[in-house]
Amino acid sequence: PLVTIASTGNVGIGTTVPGAVLDVKSSGVSTWAIRTLASDGSVMGGLYETSGGDGAAYVYNAAGTATIRLHSAGDTYFNNGNVGIGTTGPGTRLELNGSAATNILRLSSNENIADGSTLGQLQFYSTDDSTWGSGVTGVRAKITAVDENDTYGGTTGLAFFTTYRDAVNISEKMRITNLGNVGIGTTSPGTKFDVIG
Repeated sequence: PLVTIASTGNVGIGTTVPGAVLDVKSSGVSTWAIRTLASDGSVMGGLYETSGGDGAAYVYNAAGTATIRLHSAGDTYFNNGNVGIGTTGPGTRLELNGSAATNILRLSSNENIADGSTLGQLQFYSTDDSTWGSGVTGVRAKITAVDENDTYGGTTGLAFFTTYRDAVNISEKMRITNLGNVGIGTTSPGTKFDVIG
């Protein structure tokens, strides 16, 4: 049978042993398990089984483009509008709204820390290659949290990188060490403010 109503009241579509109030079984890979249609018959979205057997949820716009995808084993994206956490009216691409105690954006590392390890990085990326020839597309500046001496409990500093004309020659220009020293032109300032060069 295509649809089964068990003695428990559970309903199964594609399965004769529904284990929940409603169970819908995919018919195979690269197929929709659940699909919703707009009033004109176009696809609005649904749940899809990929060629690898993974799950993906899609939401389409009126033009038939998947602007939202949640993928269990691939890329997840939101390609239309702003994203708000704690707000229904985000004013930027990503807006977090909450109390001072909860409004925290965290970059978490799950790797073993070693001297020189990067714990996290904030990148500024450009896709513009219309000036200065090739090499412009890429990371133009970044701020990196760097482990400076793991022997003493993972002491960490901040390194600031910039580039001139292209994204190929990006290099560290300033560092704030774990001791609070600031270095320009050096990664190991020995005083509160060290300028080399």
